[in-house]
Amino acid sequence: VVGQRWREWLAKNRPGFKAEDYWMADWGAMDAAKLKPNSTAQVAAAKPRLYVDSLMFYEDAAIEFTAACAKRVRAELGDYILCGANYGCHPFYYPDLARYVKWFRGNAAELGRHSEYFWQVGQPGPMCNGYIAEHFRSGMRFNPRAVLRQYTMPHSPGNVESSFMRTAFTHFAHGAKMVDYFGIGMDEGFTENHIDHKDHDRYRLIRDVNYSIGLVEDILLESTVLPSKVAMLISDSTERWDNSGVATEFAGLNQFGAEFRKERLAYHQDRLGMWHALTFLGAAPDLIIETDLKPDFLKDYQVLYIVGDSMPADAVPVLDKWVSNGGILMATAGAGRFETYHAANPAMEKLLGIATRKTEEKDIFFRPRMELPFLKPYGAAVGTGWEMPQLAFVEDVTPVEGAEVLAKFKGGDKPAVLVRTVGKGRVFYVAALPGVAYMWSALQPPAVPDRSPGVHVVPVDFDKGADAIINMPLEAAKFEPMVKSDVKLVDTRLIQSSKAYILPIANYNREVGQDVTVSIRADRKIKKATSSFRGELPVKEQNGRYLITIPKLGYGDMLRLDV
Repeated sequence: VVGQRWREWLAKNRPGFKAEDYWMADWGAMDAAKLKPNSTAQVAAAKPRLYVDSLMFYEDAAIEFTAACAKRVRAELGDYILCGANYGCHPFYYPDLARYVKWFRGNAAELGRHSEYFWQVGQPGPMCNGYIAEHFRSGMRFNPRAVLRQYTMPHSPGNVESSFMRTAFTHFAHGAKMVDYFGIGMDEGFTENHIDHKDHDRYRLIRDVNYSIGLVEDILLESTVLPSKVAMLISDSTERWDNSGVATEFAGLNQFGAEFRKERLAYHQDRLGMWHALTFLGAAPDLIIETDLKPDFLKDYQVLYIVGDSMPADAVPVLDKWVSNGGILMATAGAGRFETYHAANPAMEKLLGIATRKTEEKDIFFRPRMELPFLKPYGAAVGTGWEMPQLAFVEDVTPVEGAEVLAKFKGGDKPAVLVRTVGKGRVFYVAALPGVAYMWSALQPPAVPDRSPGVHVVPVDFDKGADAIINMPLEAAKFEPMVKSDVKLVDTRLIQSSKAYILPIANYNREVGQDVTVSIRADRKIKKATSSFRGELPVKEQNGRYLITIPKLGYGDMLRLDV
């Protein structure tokens, strides 16, 4: 049955395909009538086209089947039934696009929920849960029925007050409309994931989060996170090759096997670090996938960040035209040097302003709290007033004529950051991984993660050089944040409903309790601001923006801004 469906898929999606591209030599003499999918690591190394298309086939088949089942459920039980699942992107906290994004875009589900045990898998802090939520939001953005009901674990022991509260408000800032506490029973009711009967404060915190939700409960379900003017590409093609070393049949991954370090995490960590940096700069990006690389979709974005070694060849002309029309593009080391099937992609290198490029992926497997802090820099990129460590990858690029070198690697003449003008827009290229450097510096000196107190200390000393690089495209685009804060390390996004705006805020400063003033650019007049912890707050208009001061902000807050 699978073989027949595979051959039908090839005929429909790859007309004129060559059967030899989809046949392994150890299967015997080639027989086109016996073609079959195979998504294993062995096939990835020998037959890239068979590997990649097998993954696409399995995705399509699974989503089509599940979407049909979900449609039947609604027909039988009513249109208000939400179909979905509980997700866990363990062990590496690397959310895959098939489940977190494409599942929802293909109408296979309308309800998402993610197990957020970030402290057990060495993540940099609870804010990474917002990154996971943004994947769900990318999948749900075209489906107004969809709901993100995000796990927000109050477990005691295990979680702590600061992480629980920050996670809750980060979840809402990035699209959650419900929270799920999993289990709030006492010790006798659960073997794990319980709240110790002596921890009375944890119940108080649950009450506080519930109260914050209550402030906006009448508008939360209908609300929408306002789109950003900044986007970050989560590359489908790159993800497939990230996983190729641990790939098994039926689109499986042997991430718990002996060779788990063959999974490439470097690009994922670069995106995660850059996402943190952009969010703290007031430019929390929308996450987009390769099918979004279309003129009508990209026209609403000022800036696009690209991370990952693979890029569909047919997307390059679209990007070229978008930049020519005024878009600002930034790409990091290795970006787009291959097309979908891992063949060379010279058109992308031309767009990036690269004449020649040699990329050495020296360190591919590293987790934020485990291996990353122990990496040794291979050098440093130096610009005007800043310096950034060169980690994981070493890259030697020669720019095309007309490209400007903004920074060089220390001790030599090799370019580290390039920029070139393309029509009305600009393209920045970084021959390093700034997102990795951004996190690495904040996790120094290295400490062995303990899955509890040490993991709950949020990083704050992020790399200033990486921050300067990541900010370059925003400055070139004259980007104006929708929400500004006078205090750094604040995570927030503006959310819109018919009656009011919602502004969830998570405070990632190590010391909290400071007064925080937010400046908001809004299309509708804000008449009243209410904090779930501080009550009604004064609203001041200044230079076309609304200024609101939150006294003694703790780990987070929920503001209702009536219009």
